[in-house]
Amino acid sequence: MRAKAAAGKRVHLVDMYPSVAVSDLPDGIHPNAAGYSKMATTWYNALKAVPGSIGGDDPQPPAGGPCTATPRIVGSWNGGFQGEVTVTNSGTAAFTGWTAKFSLPSGQGITQIWGGTATGTGSVTVQNVAYNGALGAGASTTFGFLVSGPGAASLGAATCTSP
Repeated sequence: MRAKAAAGKRVHLVDMYPSVAVSDLPDGIHPNAAGYSKMATTWYNALKAVPGSIGGDDPQPPAGGPCTATPRIVGSWNGGFQGEVTVTNSGTAAFTGWTAKFSLPSGQGITQIWGGTATGTGSVTVQNVAYNGALGAGASTTFGFLVSGPGAASLGAATCTSP
């Protein structure tokens, strides 16, 4: 790394330590699904801070304003779990309408949702409903859902776009 920096290459360090808790490492070494999700979010945020590293060199936010989506598992049981995603307007202007996307493991699917309209299995797309689509700058809303299917409770990193 020092040699690359000395050669004029840009080097960026990403510290995972504060992002991944010991509880996210069931065997003490390898992360579980929640750990991988936290790692992905940390990497993504680090890359967003480097101009031109994601989506080319255009520093302009997407049309309609930026938004973020933060998933979490609320509870789990054998054969399913409850999850929620918080959608936040991270821009400086209000927007109307948002779309969040995240992934579920193979064989798992949403059986019930509130605060959004879901389509897809595996790769899930959720759009706002009439009462929670308008978000002022800094405002947020949350949608929740139930998932059933085999395997451990797991949510992939979520993305958000606004029209």
